[in-house]
Amino acid sequence: MTRWQGIRQLITPFTPSPTRPLTLPCYNLAMAQSNTQAEVLTTRPTTRSGRKLALLLAGAALLLLLWLGVKVYRIGTAVHSLVARQPQAEALFDGGLRHLDPDEAEALVMGLRQDIVILKRETGFFMPLTPYLGWAPKVGPLLAASPALMEMADAGTETAVHTFNGLKPALALLQTDAAEGQMAALVQIIHQAQPDLVRANQSMTRLVAARQAIGDAAGLPWRIRQLLERVDPLLPLAQDGLQVAPLLPSLMGMDGPRTYLIIIQNEDEARPTGGFITGAGLLHVADGRIVSLEFEDGNLIDNWTEKPYEFPPQPLYDFMGLEMFLYRDANFWPDLPTSAEAAIRLYSYGQDVPEADGAITIDQQFVSLLLRGIGPVAIPDSGKTLNAQNVITHFQEAWASGTEQTVNDRKSFLGTFGQAIQTKIESGLGEIDPLTLVKSLHTAAETGHLQIYMRDPALMTLFDGLNWDGRLENPTGQDFLSVIDANMGYNKVNMYVERTLDYQVNLQPDGRATAALTIRYTNNAPIEPGETDCFQDTIQEYGRAPAYHELADECYWNYLRVYVPGGSVLTDSSRHQVPMATTAAARQDWDNTAQTVNEFDGWSTFANFIMVPQKETVAVSLAYTLPQVIHGNGREQTYQLTLRPQPGARPQPVQVTVTLPPGAQLLSTTPESTVAANQVTFTWQHDAIITLVVRYTLPNN
Repeated sequence: MTRWQGIRQLITPFTPSPTRPLTLPCYNLAMAQSNTQAEVLTTRPTTRSGRKLALLLAGAALLLLLWLGVKVYRIGTAVHSLVARQPQAEALFDGGLRHLDPDEAEALVMGLRQDIVILKRETGFFMPLTPYLGWAPKVGPLLAASPALMEMADAGTETAVHTFNGLKPALALLQTDAAEGQMAALVQIIHQAQPDLVRANQSMTRLVAARQAIGDAAGLPWRIRQLLERVDPLLPLAQDGLQVAPLLPSLMGMDGPRTYLIIIQNEDEARPTGGFITGAGLLHVADGRIVSLEFEDGNLIDNWTEKPYEFPPQPLYDFMGLEMFLYRDANFWPDLPTSAEAAIRLYSYGQDVPEADGAITIDQQFVSLLLRGIGPVAIPDSGKTLNAQNVITHFQEAWASGTEQTVNDRKSFLGTFGQAIQTKIESGLGEIDPLTLVKSLHTAAETGHLQIYMRDPALMTLFDGLNWDGRLENPTGQDFLSVIDANMGYNKVNMYVERTLDYQVNLQPDGRATAALTIRYTNNAPIEPGETDCFQDTIQEYGRAPAYHELADECYWNYLRVYVPGGSVLTDSSRHQVPMATTAAARQDWDNTAQTVNEFDGWSTFANFIMVPQKETVAVSLAYTLPQVIHGNGREQTYQLTLRPQPGARPQPVQVTVTLPPGAQLLSTTPESTVAANQVTFTWQHDAIITLVVRYTLPNN
């Protein structure tokens, strides 16, 4: 009722009309009757409405309770089903892929997916609230992480379903006995599974993002922590594998024949891409199969007696006395695409064959990892069986010296070994544990024992994104450090040399920084009686050593290069002497501080030539200013440092100390670090690319 209607109702009794005269004496009685009637009229409907409202509320509450009950029941059923499937999954997979029943595995994967879909649907209504409940006692961390955990479960089971849909036929193939053409059949299956693998890769990206969102799992229940501890090491493996798998058919020549140059390196004689080039292989693939795999000794690649060769990079002439740029020295640059192109060109030039479509570098550790994945390999007509434990010893025996007979033996050994590997991969897939093989190859690629360069842009983009291409690259506006050694002593002493890095950087409020780097080399080569003097054997004398370890019991002549961001300026360095009397190649004594050399645009490179005698330690120090390496938004600043190890090198101790600007407050570091006052320290064993991140706030002005 409006205010005007109420006023009219009050004044109506006082308003005369032709049909109703004004009767003041009867006003009280009329008003009383009118009020009584109004109360009756208004009270009865209100009572009915209240009852209806109460019934509606009671019904809604009942429905809500029923809905919640159904939710709880469905959630409980799904959780119970998931828990019940765990022993089944463990029992099913304990026997390995070779004994895994494809149909049972498929049923398990689909069942897990169904349980997770139900669980996600039934819990979706309260998931937006859980991140705000981290304060809750005991269960707070679990509630806060619940959306990310659910996303992990959803993305993980979706990835498993897509992968299994595409690769189920491969599982059956891997369980068959050895037969010719297994490799080609496997590649064909992967080719047909590309749509499923692409979808699996997309859901895997979601899975990895969800795991990153959880961060530290210390506060989560033990069962979830245990599960994450098992999953975490597999995530990079699965993610990288799903990126490579769709392009594997192209790599194996499904879209046309391809030829790859295999660059065999020996990490006991350090060179910028991993080691001295001791051999070459030529791999021909087509239609998913290996057409041929041929190996050759590195000394037999070039045809310098009949063809002219280019002058080598200047340090090879200055410190080794080389006057021609040959295949075995092609990996002079730490940027693999640059060195690989040189190797492809020199191999083609020396062997009079078309240039390869790409290059793959491998070393002794790679072969050991490969045999760990594929199992022992029998060498025909030799009575020898090579495995992950003894293969390096056999290589060292075969490569002991450079005499004509040994070169022939080495060539024969490489050829027979290559054929044995080809036979195992082509026809013996049923004897190989695929997971172990993938783990081994992934480890080799992550640590630089395997590097892949492709001229095909699509393939190169893939391997560049995985950091498997050995490319020397540094994102703009951040710090970078790569210490690269080149053994110029004609020996294998790097098997005894230990190297440590100590890097200290002082951050400035204006975004610049100063850096101090100390590299310590310790030569642990044993000293033979009466052989305490250092002398650099030349390549002409290289073949006179009767045993491999005699090539290692030497002093260390090292052409050292340090790669840092472009615009860095060297301000101080240690001085090093290498007497001409210790070398067979140098034209004069070396007595210098580090030099700035120009090799690649966008980089500053500091170089020096050093010698480390047996049982001695030599420290190399560099001090330099860095360009703008800090970026921020207002007071919040971020310093990022990428460290790139020398490919193929053994893990080495590294310590990085970052000193914050005066008054700055540390926010976070990646990975974990130790903090004292305004200094942040990272310490680890360095054998793979790593990026350190320090976030902090500047003081108010």
